[in-house]
Amino acid sequence: MRFKMLLLASVAALAITMPARADLVFEYRLAPDQTDITNMTVGASPIAQLNMLQGDSVILQLVLRQTDAVVAPFFTSAAGNRLIGWGFKFSYLPGIAVHTPPVNATIGNPDPLGNVNTVGIMTAGFSGEPLTTGSDAAAGFTILRDLTLSSGAFNANGLYALANVRVSASGPGVGLFRIGDTGPSDDIGTVNQPGMDPGIYDVPGGTFNLPVTVVGVPEPTSMVLVGLVVAGLGVRSRRKKTTEVVA
Repeated sequence: MRFKMLLLASVAALAITMPARADLVFEYRLAPDQTDITNMTVGASPIAQLNMLQGDSVILQLVLRQTDAVVAPFFTSAAGNRLIGWGFKFSYLPGIAVHTPPVNATIGNPDPLGNVNTVGIMTAGFSGEPLTTGSDAAAGFTILRDLTLSSGAFNANGLYALANVRVSASGPGVGLFRIGDTGPSDDIGTVNQPGMDPGIYDVPGGTFNLPVTVVGVPEPTSMVLVGLVVAGLGVRSRRKKTTEVVA
């Protein structure tokens, strides 16, 4: 009897700790063209870790992927239940790896192609408020939002590259990039399913994380010292061999 009670308690605890199934998830990928931030073709595969050298930059791609092929959030139909709006908070690491938000991509003035740090899906760009000043920037995050997809966007593979963001490694250090909900409102949706946020952000902590490690580049003086040490060891080794031959 005691064993049965322990078993039931274990099952109940597992049910509490297991996250609920989500039909849509966010992924981090590398942009397919690291020289052209406007290329919104979906990157090859998700990445689980990002390693950078101090001073380098990389174009990250923030992707929304459909995981459920049975009850699809996006499907082809006469009505065209397509992605019509999306938004999320992209958190970065001030002092380690920094994303500089767009300058002109504000409400009523979308201009993503004129900015080299952030580009959103389709030519409409952003209708939200990626900020470069104020509390958002000071806190180390950017709100990326696009509610201008009046005709909707559809990808038969259920894979959407929503934004390309350029991050620069100022490091060194370790931390996380995060994709999280912007707030209590429903940002992501389609015509038939306007509020997808609860299903997407039903993950531990409500965020999608990417571990980031930035390795510091040695100072030039340090490199010179290392070179002198190596050269000194080489000279000492040669002298030792010469002495042994003479002996």
